[in-house]
Amino acid sequence: MLERFYRQLGELTELEHLDLSAAPSPLTPASLREKGVFLGSFPGMLSLGNESMGRPGYLRLLEGWKKLKYLRGSVQVFTVETSGTVGQDEFAWMVDNWPCLRYAAFLLPRSGPWSRDKEHLPEIQWLRDRKPQLSLH
Repeated sequence: MLERFYRQLGELTELEHLDLSAAPSPLTPASLREKGVFLGSFPGMLSLGNESMGRPGYLRLLEGWKKLKYLRGSVQVFTVETSGTVGQDEFAWMVDNWPCLRYAAFLLPRSGPWSRDKEHLPEIQWLRDRKPQLSLH
């Protein structure tokens, strides 16, 4: 089902703006669900896959997004879901395949009990060096 969903998304070749949010799971703290906050990522969406972890990756199915400028929603790259499956290889793929990307909500919010400051990780710095016009918040 996920592969079919991502394949359909990838066929949207004229897409410039995408705000795609997943619903909170029952494991999301009630205080965050009440505020409509879901900090997560769609399974395998931003990953090329990790065979050693047995994790599929569907990022290649989105290569048709040549006009994509804004990516918002459940696309954080430092969550439990994306841990170990999203890194510099995925960022390099995005640089090569999404040339118009100007905004991506990859980093978690800076404030609140769920915040994480990942801006200085080497792969984030690498991405910023390659696409200095890209905002990651």
